[in-house]
Amino acid sequence: MGGDEFIISMYDIEDKLSIEKITYKLIDEISNMCDINNHSINISASIGAVIASNPKHFYLDQMINKSDKLM
Repeated sequence: MGGDEFIISMYDIEDKLSIEKITYKLIDEISNMCDINNHSINISASIGAVIASNPKHFYLDQMINKSDKLM
């Protein structure tokens, strides 16, 4: 993971639609113009979401690699 990347881990997600709603909300919140020292800064984000098919037997490094590829 690079310096500008982070992980959000969510549990008990019902379906893909729930994840889509959450990711769109995150992008909407992150992607606002902000003003720093009288300079308008445009912030954007991309998200790669992965669902563990069997949460009891998943490997974090594999999920990170999959989500990186989805971005």
